[in-house]
Amino acid sequence: MRNDTLWGEFYSGTHYKTNWFAVKNESFELRDPEKLTYLVNDDPIEFKLANIAGDHYSFPNKSTENKVVLIQIMGTWCPNCMDETNYLIDLYAKHKNDIEIIGIGFEVGKTEEAKRNTILKYKNYMNIKYPLLVGGSACKPCAVEVFPMLNNIMSFPTLLIIDKKGEVRKIHTGFSGPSTGKYYTDYVTHTDQFIEKLIKSSLFYNSFLKTLQSTNM
Repeated sequence: MRNDTLWGEFYSGTHYKTNWFAVKNESFELRDPEKLTYLVNDDPIEFKLANIAGDHYSFPNKSTENKVVLIQIMGTWCPNCMDETNYLIDLYAKHKNDIEIIGIGFEVGKTEEAKRNTILKYKNYMNIKYPLLVGGSACKPCAVEVFPMLNNIMSFPTLLIIDKKGEVRKIHTGFSGPSTGKYYTDYVTHTDQFIEKLIKSSLFYNSFLKTLQSTNM
């Protein structure tokens, strides 16, 4: 056996299995996770989905007005999604007056009720304070159906960061959890700084609007 090759089997739960083969490539570099998924048209981010109570939830809405919004495309079955959720919980606790986070679960349950119940258990277990919705079944094409303005959904999780004017500012594919060391700490540092920058820009914009309105009265 060559020492620069690997073979293995990949399992996703009990429902999927495939073989994989790899050859060492010294010049290989990972692609930028913020360039893998992108907008393909000018359509705004809009959707209508059920929340875990079975009620309709529409985005955008009153609770997202004048806030930085993060939309997490995820699944409760996904370990990386859980790592990202832990990060988002901390982020929400720090900035809950200035941001809104929406988690959209794509689940393996056979019925909508089963999917809702799974997400509800996840919400309670993780002590999540922000809204969680049912996106559909656990498949990437199912996620694209909810977000047809994107070129693709390559990975769960995928995170959309939207400024207060409704413009998508970043789309991050995947998540490098705490076990990745520097990749994780760098991501947390850069994302925290970016969110804080968007919040400050939003506060400045709101102050500017108030000043403009007062001068026109």
